[in-house]
Amino acid sequence: MKKNLLAFAVAVLLCAPFTVHAAEWQQEPDGCIPRSMVTPDGKAAGADGVYIPVHSVSNIVYTPDSIPDSTVINDYLYEGILGTCHFFEITNLSPFTVRITIQDAAKNSAGTLIGAARTTEEDIPSGCTIFAKTYFRGVSSVSSFDTAIQVKEENFYTPVLQNIAVQTSEPGNQITITAANSGEEAAEFVQATAVFFQNGEVVYHSTCYLVDEDLELKPGTSISGQIPANSADYDSVKVCLTARKGKWGK
Repeated sequence: MKKNLLAFAVAVLLCAPFTVHAAEWQQEPDGCIPRSMVTPDGKAAGADGVYIPVHSVSNIVYTPDSIPDSTVINDYLYEGILGTCHFFEITNLSPFTVRITIQDAAKNSAGTLIGAARTTEEDIPSGCTIFAKTYFRGVSSVSSFDTAIQVKEENFYTPVLQNIAVQTSEPGNQITITAANSGEEAAEFVQATAVFFQNGEVVYHSTCYLVDEDLELKPGTSISGQIPANSADYDSVKVCLTARKGKWGK
């Protein structure tokens, strides 16, 4: 178990992931990156100008119709009992609200295709970071991925994630998350994803919804939830939110 942690410490972020470390809480430099922080040689930097290294276990390509130079991506492999998860930590560097579609192929050490998966994440505002995940049920011993990513401007949803502030604490072996909507629109299907790491490797992950009985986080309200670590031995955890708002909803 993680020990000697600073209990009930708090981080408040807008539209950004946060990382919790043993005995400290801090905002990582890979959160909420404005387009202006892309360096002349195409690398990404945080608000403090620190270069953001890209961790990758994939051969990632973008479809020809994607918005160019639109994202920075870190990806992580997690092999569980029932299958393999491929996590993507994606920051939208474009000036647009985007929809991201991922077509993923898993390969073993011999380069043989052993699994395929697809996922889509919608309504990602400019500057925001989200987690996306592909899941390969019954697949193990993945050595690499071939990943095709499409980044298109969002046409069906109104951006709301940028208006949600996140407050966190760690009362024991779990993460408590409070989301507060400071915008004028209700955010629909607000979901927190927590990814737990040990020495840079994913050891556990889980999600929770932060919504009311209407599946919304309404303007001027806050909702809390908890994500347990499920007895995982971890030294840090990253949390990102997703949310959306239909243009033709109520």
